[in-house]
Amino acid sequence: MKKHTLRKLFIAAAFTVAGSSAALAQGTIYTIAGTGTAGLSGDSGPAAAARLSQPHGVATDGEGNVYIADKMNNRIRKIDGSGTITSVSGSGVAGWPTGTPSLHYPSSVFTDASGEVLFNAWFNDMGFAYNPATGTTAARYGCGSQGSSGDDGPACLAKTMTPTGACEDLMGNTYVADYGSNRIRRVDAATGIITTIVNGGGAHGYTGDGGPAVSARTSNPSAVFFDPSSPGAGHLYFSDANNNVVRKVDLNTGIITTVAGTGTAGFSGNFVMANTAQLRNPGSLYIAPNGMMYICDRGNHAVRQMHLVRKVLSTVAGTGVAGFSGDGDISTSAQLNNPQGVWADAAGYLYVADAGNNRVRKIAPAGTPITPRSSVGNMQQVSVFPNPANGVINITTGADMVDATYTIFTVTGAQVLSGSISGTSGTVNLAGMAAGTYSIRLQSGKNEVTQKVIVQ
Repeated sequence: MKKHTLRKLFIAAAFTVAGSSAALAQGTIYTIAGTGTAGLSGDSGPAAAARLSQPHGVATDGEGNVYIADKMNNRIRKIDGSGTITSVSGSGVAGWPTGTPSLHYPSSVFTDASGEVLFNAWFNDMGFAYNPATGTTAARYGCGSQGSSGDDGPACLAKTMTPTGACEDLMGNTYVADYGSNRIRRVDAATGIITTIVNGGGAHGYTGDGGPAVSARTSNPSAVFFDPSSPGAGHLYFSDANNNVVRKVDLNTGIITTVAGTGTAGFSGNFVMANTAQLRNPGSLYIAPNGMMYICDRGNHAVRQMHLVRKVLSTVAGTGVAGFSGDGDISTSAQLNNPQGVWADAAGYLYVADAGNNRVRKIAPAGTPITPRSSVGNMQQVSVFPNPANGVINITTGADMVDATYTIFTVTGAQVLSGSISGTSGTVNLAGMAAGTYSIRLQSGKNEVTQKVIVQ
């Protein structure tokens, strides 16, 4: 795709997101992929019934597909608009790429405006690009040998060290969080030449703010993202994980600064200036074209958001305590477990790779009816009553969810009951279930709804 076309697509996306509820606040959270049990299963079936194993990245494309870096399964997986999951890259066998890529721990995923899927394979020490039009995967950078050499030469001959995050700017240049070498590196779109833009000699440290990024020290940078609304050559943000901060490189001046976090690990600061708040081992970033940045605050089991202009930080999802709870409830009351990937689509929905729970979860903007499968259906017709209940509950679904199956889970994700209803209504007997809060997941074809149920 030509560079000017790529820029136009990003600008169009900016208007779409700016007009949506991209500042998510307290939206409704639910699971779209994974049962909570680690494993590899479910291809060609509903994503919600599939097993994942520590998903470490998530991204959507312009066609409504969701891509997942299914790390421990050594695959890139895709959820299409019907909710069906498939594996699109990786043989499932860890190793170096030969023929069908034998990926080893894919740790991030990024989609560009052309539909190409960029991802890192952590233990391959390489980055790859998957082309959905051809179904092929090709190396983008790294030679498969661990190190930190090769600057000013071809990216595919260079050595990287456990790269964990990657992105592209509006011109198609690639930026890499070279985790093990404490560097941020750049691959030129026109020449394929790799250079280092944040260096500091490769040693661990936290220095350089206010000066040239090429001399700054970092400690295990874990993610990188380009701000599509930034001026000129643009602004690049990265998670400086072991320093517990998010930093910015102004690509116009080369100057580096800290924008979020104090450098001390902690979980503090809601609706405060981001540089006074505490983060803990931040990871994946996503920046919407309207200037809202989402941060996987991994060690705090939360997702946080910061407006790049107002610089105010707040919590989007998670309580700060690891666990699994909250499907069908507001996202700030839900528990996450080591979230590793975050992405927002053009409609303002947020996607989270909830790695410790072996799930991908989706957060709807506040006030938005839950329509997880994008498509059709008057999902607000679904009701579960009485609720709270202490015996039989009634389920009605409407014409868009005929003959739905149901699954009931505890707050820790354990399945306690499953079955189906006939037509558009049915009953479920909850007698014998312990008092407490549960979630019920209803599925029919490509439609799915999760609601909270309280048993008295």
